[in-house]
Amino acid sequence: MYNKLHNFYKNTDFIMASFERQFDRFLKIGWDEDTAVRVIIFNFTREYFDKMGITPQQFKQFFDLHHNEPSFNYENVFMWARIVKKLDIDAANTIWPRFMTEKISIDNVDVKNPFEDYYDEHNLAENSQYSDMGKKQLVIEAEYLHNSLCNILKYIDNGGVDIDVVKAEVYDGIYESRI
Repeated sequence: MYNKLHNFYKNTDFIMASFERQFDRFLKIGWDEDTAVRVIIFNFTREYFDKMGITPQQFKQFFDLHHNEPSFNYENVFMWARIVKKLDIDAANTIWPRFMTEKISIDNVDVKNPFEDYYDEHNLAENSQYSDMGKKQLVIEAEYLHNSLCNILKYIDNGGVDIDVVKAEVYDGIYESRI
């Protein structure tokens, strides 16, 4: 079941440590693996699901139907949520597998990438402090931030509790790439 969680969050290794801890806690209190994975995924996507009008019951139905499919990952689940917003849950659960495997077009359904939505809705082209950076600068910035977050997680996983150490790492991540 851990593999399902890892496959769902492909390319997001930096958050897997916290999900592993949550997963272990849920198992220790007696939850089955499917429920633990479902809750972790739902909590991670809750803000977006709330915005799309997705209920926990709808997500459970979707999870039960599709969580074993290779295309069950966070980007595609966001697409499913966009389809649910435009259609009803049964139609979305029927269309989604075809949409993922056949790349069919769905009339009257905007399945724009949720990351593009966020970018557009928050007008990040103008409002972001990073909007005038080139690709190389952004990659460097992302790598420094990623490494800082990983260092913080490692520190906490190893029992670290000194907030000053965490703050120092945060400041290094924010400012180091611009020096």
